[in-house]
Amino acid sequence: VYNDCVGTHARYRHKHFLLTSILALFLWVSGGYFIFSVAPTTIWVIVAFFLLISGALFLTTSLVLGNSRHGLLAVFMIIGYLLLRLLHQDIVVNMILLASLTITIEIYFRQKNK
Repeated sequence: VYNDCVGTHARYRHKHFLLTSILALFLWVSGGYFIFSVAPTTIWVIVAFFLLISGALFLTTSLVLGNSRHGLLAVFMIIGYLLLRLLHQDIVVNMILLASLTITIEIYFRQKNK
């Protein structure tokens, strides 16, 4: 009975990994097409860009890191940097503050789960 459960779980994880990989690839291709075909003239175009990139980054980092929480924190840090860049505020102090905030959130959730 134990081997049947392990085999089913492994198959489910493999299908989940495959679907997530396909969706991540689709989002990266869509984001690349969006970057080269749409001019950033309105705020809605910029919001759509950040949503596409956020989804692609979240799926990719979650797959690479093997943890959705770590993937989400990495996406918040990367998107935070891109937003600071957009506002011309990407100075060293802000990068240190952004990294510190991300590390603090990770420590908080790690302590909370103990």
